[in-house]
Amino acid sequence: RSIAMKIGNPALALPICLLSHFLLDKIPHWDPLTNKATKNFSRILKEIFCDYLLSYLLVILVFGVMLQRSDMFYLLIAAFISQLPDTLEAPFILTKKHYPVFYQVYQLQHWSHDVLFNARLNAPWGVVTQIVVILIFIVWALT
Repeated sequence: RSIAMKIGNPALALPICLLSHFLLDKIPHWDPLTNKATKNFSRILKEIFCDYLLSYLLVILVFGVMLQRSDMFYLLIAAFISQLPDTLEAPFILTKKHYPVFYQVYQLQHWSHDVLFNARLNAPWGVVTQIVVILIFIVWALT
C-alpha cells in the first residue's frame, strides 16, 4: 500500500505490490496458516477474516485518516492486489481440491514461505515481526 502511494503510477505500482507479497513473505511472520494442522476449519476462517479486516482497517486509518489521501480506492485496490496470492490459495486450503490456478498459487506460496528457511513464526514473535514491518512502511509513507 505504501508502495502504491509512493510510486503513484498504477501500471507500475500494482505489479510491484503483487511481487512485494512474495518478497515480504520471506520476513518471518505469523499468518492464519501457521500451525494449520493444529487448527480447525472454523478457527482458520476466523483468523483469515480478522487478518484481512485488520489490514484494510490499517489502510483506511493510515492513509485515509492520518494522511487524508483522496485516492483511497486506488490504495484499497493496491491492498487487495498485495493480498491476492493469499486470496487465490484459499480455495485449495479450504477444500483440498486441486483446482488448477488455486493449487498452483498455493504451491508458489508454500515455496516462497519455505525456500531457504521456513518464514512462519508462532505468535507472539510472528506478530511482533509483522508489527515492526508495518511500522517501517508507515514511517516510509509519512516521509
